[in-house]
Amino acid sequence: MNFKKITSLTKVFLKNSFQNTQTASNKKSSKVGNTILYLFVFIYLGAIIGFFSYNIISGLVQIHQEAVFLGLFFLIVAAFIAFQGIFSCINVFYFSKDIEFVLPLPVSAKEILISKFNAILITEYMMELIIGVVPLIIYGVLTSAGILYYITAAIFLLIFPILPLLLVSIIVTIIMSFAKLTKKRDTFQLIATIIVIVIAVAVSTATSNTEEVTDEQMIQSIMQANGMVTMVEDYFITLRPAINALTSTSAVTAIIETLKVVAVTALSYIVFILIGQKLYFKGAIGNLIRTEL
Repeated sequence: MNFKKITSLTKVFLKNSFQNTQTASNKKSSKVGNTILYLFVFIYLGAIIGFFSYNIISGLVQIHQEAVFLGLFFLIVAAFIAFQGIFSCINVFYFSKDIEFVLPLPVSAKEILISKFNAILITEYMMELIIGVVPLIIYGVLTSAGILYYITAAIFLLIFPILPLLLVSIIVTIIMSFAKLTKKRDTFQLIATIIVIVIAVAVSTATSNTEEVTDEQMIQSIMQANGMVTMVEDYFITLRPAINALTSTSAVTAIIETLKVVAVTALSYIVFILIGQKLYFKGAIGNLIRTEL
């Protein structure tokens, strides 16, 4: 495995994922406009997320149940990364324009997979800055957390999103190596979009309430939602260690819990590479042929 090739390919794939479709004459002005737009959206969403996080954490602190917020936070982050990752993995792994140019190059499936995964992960980190950093800072301030918490939080912002993205990548790689739906990109993505919308609407309907919600009702709803975290953590095995690491006042405990997450993530990464080596070229080449027909 050539790390220099992986680094170079990652840069190329990352650049392609942000490639501007406008003409070169408008490139400079559009870049400035996009930067301003993204900055505005970043601040706006950060403010909204911060407002809700502050209210929720403040209420939980009053009943000494602030750790409940961390469980919900990591569950939401995992779900967000997974849903976002579905489209990112499909597009970057199989529908990006660089596929037909990269496949003939003297690079292995492993190197392409790792490079493309790195590009997706970096873009997910950028999105995580919006939904992840502000709530964890507010939690630390309201709970008077020490320096250990902030160090651990920074580490988990880096390692926690990797596992859900790996799981999505494995599923997409397996499906794309066998599915016949990839003949038309738009059709395939439409089906995936409909599935996500249906799930989102179902969750929204189940949790919506037309009446005005008081602080006590909001806290009660959050405590009920914590039951979902308890149920899911048996299957998403990095969820509980993440909570334990951030709530621990012992550096030893925080390190042990962090190492658990690292070990599970590393094992999942190995599985992803092993599966990808066998199936990626089959899916990528098959999709390229079907697209050209």
